[in-house]
Amino acid sequence: MKSLVKKIKRVTKSLLDMAYRADEAVSLSLKSFFEGDTNLAKKVIANDDKIDILENNIDRMCLNIFALNQPVAIDLRSVLGISKIDTDFERIGDLSCIIAERTININKSKTFKIYPFDRIKELASLVQDNIKDTIEAYINEDSNMAREVIFKDHEINRLYEDILKAIIKRANDDPDHFQQYVEVIDVIKSLERIGDRACNICEDIIFIETGEIIKHTKL
Repeated sequence: MKSLVKKIKRVTKSLLDMAYRADEAVSLSLKSFFEGDTNLAKKVIANDDKIDILENNIDRMCLNIFALNQPVAIDLRSVLGISKIDTDFERIGDLSCIIAERTININKSKTFKIYPFDRIKELASLVQDNIKDTIEAYINEDSNMAREVIFKDHEINRLYEDILKAIIKRANDDPDHFQQYVEVIDVIKSLERIGDRACNICEDIIFIETGEIIKHTKL
């Protein structure tokens, strides 16, 4: 039993390391996007390997626990949850790289201005808040906070749809920068998907803490 507890603590520590790195990747990719910082965007892309390595290590640790310790009840749910959560954090890192890549492409134009700047900033803020709350919910074993994150994702989805419509309309009126608008659409799509990944993690937090499976249900 002591061996199992130590292993779960070790894999949990690695997951939190991964979570903080993914959170930082989102923050830095968005900073590069809004400030037009190509060098920072390249740094985000270069650092993604560290998140990938952590995912592989966590998967190996989880397999080791399943094979050698045969966890049950809350321990089983914890390890199952971790083995799913790390995939979502890895994907958040990948989506941050997409934002960084699109930023590099956008910066090749000297005349294009991000539109609608303030509304995309609002979307980014909502998504970043949800990521931080997701990490806090996991640390504090707080299923109620996890439910709040899932509920707030509806606002992210509505704002995403509104911004998408605005960009499409502007792109039709400004065909000289059509490709740049396509790149911006990829950025907001990535933000919306990051929000979805945070929801997935919160579903797993609820499962770990309560045993309740809420996937494909409406909150």
